[in-house]
Amino acid sequence: MKSVFSKLWNHQHWAIGLVRERTARFLEQGFQPDVNWFAAPTFAADPFLVHHEGKTAILYEEFDYRSHRGRISAVEFTDSGFGTVFRNVIEDEFHFSYPFCLHIDGELYCIPEHNKSGRLAAYRCVRFPDQWTFDRVLMDSMPIVDPTIFQYEEHWWLSCTRQDRGSNSQLYLFYGPSPLGPWKEHAGNPVKVSPMGSRPAGAVFENDGTLYRPSQDCSTAYGGSIVIQKIQILNPLEFREETARRIEPIAGSPYRRGTHHIAGLGNWTVIDGCRSTFSAYETAFVLKGWSQKLIRR
Repeated sequence: MKSVFSKLWNHQHWAIGLVRERTARFLEQGFQPDVNWFAAPTFAADPFLVHHEGKTAILYEEFDYRSHRGRISAVEFTDSGFGTVFRNVIEDEFHFSYPFCLHIDGELYCIPEHNKSGRLAAYRCVRFPDQWTFDRVLMDSMPIVDPTIFQYEEHWWLSCTRQDRGSNSQLYLFYGPSPLGPWKEHAGNPVKVSPMGSRPAGAVFENDGTLYRPSQDCSTAYGGSIVIQKIQILNPLEFREETARRIEPIAGSPYRRGTHHIAGLGNWTVIDGCRSTFSAYETAFVLKGWSQKLIRR
């Protein structure tokens, strides 16, 4: 009964937090960040800080309980704080989230999660941060979750989970000559099978010559906390990492239910946090799902 009540009345509401510190500070034991929370008009999660053509913005998932799908939105950012919000800058009939961005040959690309479409696609920026156009498909017939691209030694790497194979518990790696592919599977896929530390939780970052991979701890609940992994061995045949630091939800903040994303740019870091709220649309969605299951039975 407690579980039923929670699904009907306690719904997740995510928000973006801004910290004026390098992401590497979060590796320090006892570090307590000073967080400025963004009062987004709706559910906002999976933030990435992006600088392009003299402007800086945060791209994030904006989830709409009415349609029950996410779109990519953006908010301008300056040293004085948050600015203009641009809603639904990347969207279609499928759910979008996790707007991972990177520069390739002078162009800015966003490679978001779009797993319900069954493909991984790149969107090229036409005008930053509010105009994007579909550019190409990077992988087809592959429901990739939280795609995170980084360079290590002679290869580009794509880390992710898959919606059809344990989206919270099985880590997959792919490698290629370019962040746009073509991609080859790591020989050990899935390279990790555990709800603690598999699913990506933001951009891979470097500190003192070592790469660190933020991941989610979903062992007790989705989005419960972040685990930063230290990459020890990575090549097409081998992979090994160890836990370097756990990041719990920010104590004393309004968003203490969970945290599942961290990404940085220069001396700034963005995170997200979750609190419980009530949405009539979400309750209706849950009831509709239960009704459909009963009808099928």
